[in-house]
Amino acid sequence: MPVSNQEKEFVTYVVDLMQSIGPVRAKAMFGGHGIFLERLMFGLIAAPLSHYNALRVSEPEEWGLAGKENKTKAYVQCLDAASYTDGGTAILEVNKVDAP
Repeated sequence: MPVSNQEKEFVTYVVDLMQSIGPVRAKAMFGGHGIFLERLMFGLIAAPLSHYNALRVSEPEEWGLAGKENKTKAYVQCLDAASYTDGGTAILEVNKVDAP
């Protein structure tokens, strides 16, 4: 899957922020980007698409993503690169809907 310019910019931004701890770099993997310091991977920037694909074939509770009151909905917390949270996190609610 091609990486969008917005995602590339966000990964570059994260890597630039971390340069004070050493030569941090990003490597595309797992549908996202691994964040490395030398040869040690210590972070992962990933889109919620992997959660979506997992939920297409299984229930949210199997992944530890189910809500307390409604086990059919999944909740995924992600970094928000948009201006909605000023660089904070967003919690996405994912509903499993069977195709007609």
